[in-house]
Amino acid sequence: MVREMFIVFRIVVCLFTVVLMQGCIAEDLSRCAPKNNVDILFTNAALTKSISFVDLGIFDERGRCLEIIHLNRYRLNSFKGVHLGLCPGKYKIRGWANAGARTTLVGFTPDSDLTSVNLFHPNTGTLKDIDENDPVYFFSLDIDVPSATLQTFPVVLRAAHVLFRVHVAGLIKQYPVDTEALPRLRLRNVRGGYNSEMSKVGRFVNYNPPRGTSVNQLFLSSLTEFRTLRFSEDEPLSLEVLNDTGGRESILFQLNVHQFMKDNNLSIAEDDLTVIPIYIRFVNAQIVIQVNPWDESTTIEPDMNP
Repeated sequence: MVREMFIVFRIVVCLFTVVLMQGCIAEDLSRCAPKNNVDILFTNAALTKSISFVDLGIFDERGRCLEIIHLNRYRLNSFKGVHLGLCPGKYKIRGWANAGARTTLVGFTPDSDLTSVNLFHPNTGTLKDIDENDPVYFFSLDIDVPSATLQTFPVVLRAAHVLFRVHVAGLIKQYPVDTEALPRLRLRNVRGGYNSEMSKVGRFVNYNPPRGTSVNQLFLSSLTEFRTLRFSEDEPLSLEVLNDTGGRESILFQLNVHQFMKDNNLSIAEDDLTVIPIYIRFVNAQIVIQVNPWDESTTIEPDMNP
């Protein structure tokens, strides 16, 4: 009888051990992990003033999502990073900052696979316009956690977007300025999304940013700022200046963005935010176009007349 009870006791202990081990690899890592043995520190701390929130995913070495952590502004203000408690093992950690209304994380759920996570504008694949993306940042980190000893991993929040700053000047004299007559822009042939490793995926899409703001009270002169997902310099992007007054749309000018960047020694930065400044000026009725890098003086100079 005693021998049988001992055997039953051993079976119960084994089953309990199995349950604990299963709990260790489930979504709730706190069941067996130490309270804090991993610190992820955002090294470009000055950037955090531009960060509203970070969505962080912890994946096992096979790529299965174990846990999703949302870092709001309050948590980022108290610590520019995140404290984690992880069981011994290998992990893939990915983070996306500011992926909100204009940039959606698709397939990012507990138990999802890392290869199923993609970043798109929510209007991708629909008939709705894509105006711009959020100011998205990204980091990728693969780590090995051997024990409960605290490890610190510095990471860089890399810009996953590009900022266009386009000034169009020298259009028809009009006073007062009718904002509906200001030119619109369209950017063609931007890759529609990124996967979890920030490799480009999806078809090419067009961006139709909101109409720019008036920067001159005597002439139709406008400044338009909008963000797209990152791209490479050799992609066939085309920027169009449009006139859509009277219910008709016509192209006033078309710019080869690749050639513009090449001519002006502009490149997409590896980690930092890339700003592409473009100054398009119409000169007299001949519509001669001058395309030069935009700078601060271009928008504040009062002499912007043709």
